[in-house]
Amino acid sequence: MPLDLSSLNDAARLLVNGELDVALGGGRRFQPTGFPDLGPALFKDVDGETDWLLVESVQSVANRLEAACWDDAEEHYDVTCDRIPFVRSEINLGGRLRTTSTPQEAHRLASPYILAGNITFTPQAQSQNPPQSPQPVTEPLWQRLRSTSGPLAMRLEDDVPFRLRNHAGQLFQFDPGSLLHGAWLSTKVVPAGNSKSALCGGKVRFPRVISGFVEAKNPRTAQSGGVKRERIRDQSEEGADAESGFGSVPFPRTDFTSGEIFARFNLDLSLLRTLALGTWVQQQVNGQNQRSPQSPLLQAPAQQGMFTNEEAFLVTWAIYKIQRFLSHGLSLRSGCQFVLKRITVEGPAGFTWPTETDVTTALTTLKDGLFPQHPGSQGWVARNVTTVNWEG
Repeated sequence: MPLDLSSLNDAARLLVNGELDVALGGGRRFQPTGFPDLGPALFKDVDGETDWLLVESVQSVANRLEAACWDDAEEHYDVTCDRIPFVRSEINLGGRLRTTSTPQEAHRLASPYILAGNITFTPQAQSQNPPQSPQPVTEPLWQRLRSTSGPLAMRLEDDVPFRLRNHAGQLFQFDPGSLLHGAWLSTKVVPAGNSKSALCGGKVRFPRVISGFVEAKNPRTAQSGGVKRERIRDQSEEGADAESGFGSVPFPRTDFTSGEIFARFNLDLSLLRTLALGTWVQQQVNGQNQRSPQSPLLQAPAQQGMFTNEEAFLVTWAIYKIQRFLSHGLSLRSGCQFVLKRITVEGPAGFTWPTETDVTTALTTLKDGLFPQHPGSQGWVARNVTTVNWEG
C-alpha cells in the first residue's frame, strides 16, 4: 500500500501498536528492563485489577529507534538514511582519538562531547576594498547556536522566551534526529565565572515528536538462578573474595512470562505542526482556506497530504524507524528476544500502514529532495555531517 499521509491531515497523533511474541521457548519467558532500587516496573491498570509490566522504557525505545537506521560498524546512517544530517564529535582524550555523534549519544545534541565541541568554519566573504579572503574561525558549538548567521546558527538568546517555531527550522537543517527524538540543552557548558551554566538558562528544549514503549499484560514471574563457579581455588583467601571476582557465587534471577506483549508508539502530529517547518500556501477548496505544501516532493501513488516537505519527511522517517525496530531491532537483551506478530494502527481510523518498500521509497524521495549531496564534496561533508572537536 503506497504511503498516504492525507488521512493524517487533521489528526492530532498517529498511534501504532505492535503485537509481539517471545522469539524462543514454549514458556514465553523474557527478561524486562530493570531499575536501580526498584527492579522490574510492575503496575496496576486503572481498573485496579489488571497487572502490567514495563518491558522497555520510553527513553530506551527512543535510543533503539535511532539505532534502527544506524550502521554501528561504519558509524553513520544506513543506506536508506545516508545523507540525513547529524553532528559527530572527534574526541581527544590523552592523545587518543575517539568518536561519537548525536544519534549515538543519549542526550543527542545536548551531549557535552557535542555541545562543548569546537567547530571550524570559514565565514562568508564581506564586501571589502581591497578584497580580502575570510579566515577560518573556530568556536564552541554552543556559541555557534547563539549566532544569527552562518553554519548551525539558531539565534538562541538569553532573556527571551524560547519558541519552538523560531528555532526548529534551523535544527532541522543540521540534525533532524534531535528534532524527532527530542533534545534538552541543559548541559552546563557556558563559562560563568568559576563555574559553568546551561545555554540560555536551560530553557532550550525540543520535546520528542515520536515516543514509544514496550509493555506486557498480566505478567507472571519465572524464577531461576545460576552459579558463577570458581575453577582454580578450592577455598577463598583474604583479598580473593567475590567482589574481586574470585569464588563460586550463586545468584537468583527473575524473568517473566506473558501472552500479551505490545510495542506502542505515539507520533505527535500536533507538536510537529507547532514547529512550523517548511513552506506552505493557502488554497481555496470548496470555499474554505486549506493549507497545502509548496512544491511537494511526494508524487502519486504516494500522497503527501497537507504536510510540508519537512513535516512529511519527519513523519515518514518515524514510520520507517518503527518498521525497522519491529522487524530488525527486537533483540532487546540476550534474555529478551521478540518477534512481531502483527501491527495495527490505533488511530486515526483512515490511515493504512504502508509496506516497508513503499515507506522506503517515499523516505528516499524526501531525503534526496531535502538533503542532496553537494557537488565536489567528500568524506563526512558528502554525508551532510557536521564535525566538531572535543578536547579532554
